[in-house]
Amino acid sequence: MEPAIETIVEFERPPVIEVVFGTQFGAAIVDLEVLAEFARSVRGEFPRREQIEPLPRAFESFDHPPAGTHIEFRFGGAPLPRTRFISTDEQTLLQLQADRFLFNWRRVSADDAYPRYETLRPRFDALRQRLIEVLDGLGRPTPVVDHVEVSYINELSFPGHPSARTHASLSALVSTVSDLPRGGFLSEPEDVGYSARFRIPRADGTGPMGRLIARTEPAYRSADGRPIHLLTLTANLVGSFASDTAVIDALDLGRRWVVNGFLEMTTPELHANWRRL
Repeated sequence: MEPAIETIVEFERPPVIEVVFGTQFGAAIVDLEVLAEFARSVRGEFPRREQIEPLPRAFESFDHPPAGTHIEFRFGGAPLPRTRFISTDEQTLLQLQADRFLFNWRRVSADDAYPRYETLRPRFDALRQRLIEVLDGLGRPTPVVDHVEVSYINELSFPGHPSARTHASLSALVSTVSDLPRGGFLSEPEDVGYSARFRIPRADGTGPMGRLIARTEPAYRSADGRPIHLLTLTANLVGSFASDTAVIDALDLGRRWVVNGFLEMTTPELHANWRRL
């Protein structure tokens, strides 16, 4: 039985436009044979396929000073590409490469309702189990996960902002951002971005087990061209997650940090606009 899912907050109109759940394996376990068997097992749910460049290995360093840029060298033949399996409605997709399994939900049209974590987590886990069954059927070892990712992308726009051509002040959307003082040398910036990293501590207090990374960037809504800000919150958890329970617990912890971080970073005016329940 899966662990119960914690209810943190509910909005009638949440601003989520994309969610990503991901696991990275300690070793490359997907080859062409595994890929072909997995593709057959999900063809009915994800009939479209496309191949793109694989993602580099994810890692988190807690060194002082920071370890700097991680450069990965590959030897031998070209790496297996990342295969994306896309559902008929294009709202959900799987991504599979030699050392990574990811599940995305995304809003395709303005009418698409966010299906909530309570629906997405069991779906992700069922599809992850499908991969494990394929590996078992081919006599391959069960992979050990060394990195769990939870990402939420949110569309922020200030209610009643008068201009359809300029971005609302980021300070009206993100509580940890302040405007420049008026009357100074610099005028109001055309647009502003924001980035912050927060350590996620271990429950036993022995040090960090991951990070919450928050980033905003100005963008324009594809439906009507209106200026918006995209707020991406990503929780990266690192360790040795050798059991299904450990993976789900890490996923739940990442989601808890993403949602609570989102609540603390966004303003009460936005919460009211999204109709907090």
